[in-house]
Amino acid sequence: MDLIHVYAVNASTGWLAECKGVEFPAGSGPRHGFFTSEGEQTRLYTVSELGGELTVFNVSYPAYGCPAFHKLQSTIPYPNGTLPSGATPAGIQIREKDVYVSLRSDQSYPGIESDSIATSFINDDGTATFHSLTPSYGKVPRTLVVNDAGDLVAIGNQASASVVVVRRLETGELGEVVGRVLVGETGTVGTAEGLSSVVWG
Repeated sequence: MDLIHVYAVNASTGWLAECKGVEFPAGSGPRHGFFTSEGEQTRLYTVSELGGELTVFNVSYPAYGCPAFHKLQSTIPYPNGTLPSGATPAGIQIREKDVYVSLRSDQSYPGIESDSIATSFINDDGTATFHSLTPSYGKVPRTLVVNDAGDLVAIGNQASASVVVVRRLETGELGEVVGRVLVGETGTVGTAEGLSSVVWG
């Protein structure tokens, strides 16, 4: 099986204690995660690079010791629940009830040489429902980040070596391009070349 390793911090000493890991099917390749908190409920949303899945866990914290992760849902954030051959999820960002997942090499927009960002909406029970695809406006979107105001999203396209800023609408959907900049040299799809990360703030 694949694992996310979990550690508890001893408040007195600062030492780490290993906890039970978060388990995934073998070969799924959990890549990035995002915690949310609403009232007393904490959840972890992860994307698996090889399995292509968005997975949701309820998280509970005892008074002492290790947190517990209870799987709530596993879904593929793509039309009809099936990714194109060679497409892999990479980054995940959440703002309010909106989940954004960058999808590398799905080639959904060949006319503009662009891969995709998948938008899903979070339901009241914490599960996520796929809503739509929008262009990443470049090749191999690796990371993305929402600004503090919540009205813009910066997308880092690795192979295109570009950072593209798009509007985030009040509906949670992603809109028009408002800015674009090239950073360094472009890379080759399928390699580690190009832009590796984008940070805002």
